Amino acid sequence: MTRAAALLALAPWPQTPGVDAVMAVVPDAVLVIDGADRIRQVNPAAEQMLALSAGLLVGLGLADLVGDDGALLPLIKRARHDGGVVTAYDVPVRSPRAELSETDVRAVRVDDAGHVVVVLREREGARRLGELIGRDSAGRSLAGLAAMLAHEVRNPLSGIRGAAQLVAADLPEGQRGLAALIVAEADRIRALVDSMEAIGDPAFGPRGPVNIHEVLDHVRRVAVAGVAKGIAIRDAFDPSLPPVQGNRDRLVQLFLNLVKNAAEACGPKGTITLRTGFDHGWRRDGVAMPIVVTVEDDGPGIPESVRPRLFETFATTRRTGRGLGLAIVAAIATDHGGAVEVDSRPGRTAFCVALRAAREEPAP
Repeated sequence: MTRAAALLALAPWPQTPGVDAVMAVVPDAVLVIDGADRIRQVNPAAEQMLALSAGLLVGLGLADLVGDDGALLPLIKRARHDGGVVTAYDVPVRSPRAELSETDVRAVRVDDAGHVVVVLREREGARRLGELIGRDSAGRSLAGLAAMLAHEVRNPLSGIRGAAQLVAADLPEGQRGLAALIVAEADRIRALVDSMEAIGDPAFGPRGPVNIHEVLDHVRRVAVAGVAKGIAIRDAFDPSLPPVQGNRDRLVQLFLNLVKNAAEACGPKGTITLRTGFDHGWRRDGVAMPIVVTVEDDGPGIPESVRPRLFETFATTRRTGRGLGLAIVAAIATDHGGAVEVDSRPGRTAFCVALRAAREEPAP
């Protein structure tokens, strides 16, 4: 019996011309692992990544290839046990001829015999691709979801606004401000909902000079009445800043999302700081973005492992999070010709949003 025939006899695994053709064109490394954690099939991308031929890989125990002290084997065992897709990022993967310090891994059980298909993607390659695509894609990926949400939000929003107006009539004079705030927020959200279908369109929303400090004051009032209730919100504003070029409601949404994230990160005993200032080092497409707004919290910081995916749609570190807030932040910042960056360590996380100054009208 030839070596190839002996290996195929180890366990039943359907190797058909169709499967082989698909495996051959998949750009990521794919390995089929049997119930005994032996490699049963690999594609050309896996051969290239691991720097070993299929003839050497097929039949090899996975522990003999990557060692039994790494993260890959536990992931495969989890996929086999749970029966669903298991995903992990920045997993160290090595072979006798290659060491990949940052690898994204997806594993899924495909039959009752315990076969698991493992897909490996070099993280550095994914990062380079992400840099080429940019965060502009965050808004585009929301377009379909936005259309659905716009339809679902309009009716209950009208009810909330109407209820706030009715309640305001029975409130003492000193408490009517909160009801007025609810009405104002409902009107703002309705305006946003009306244009949500166009969230991926670079032309959405009227533009003009916007007082960024007025925006931040409004965000603070909304936050202390809701998402950041009981949390200290401080400011360090540069009063000399000119207006920014943009859409007021979109900017309120952007910074309210950041303040909400900061409040959830630092908790009720934390502190949020809103800063504004000039920084002429920010540029995009050759255009200066000198007005920088920073939302800072004193929470535990963002785990290093999730930072590369922080602005991706549906990426979240919270069990109840939906992963939309920062994707929307990135989309709005990009739509304004701006940029957003994060600097995080234990005790301090700062989201910096750079925006363009309002265009000066030519003198008549």
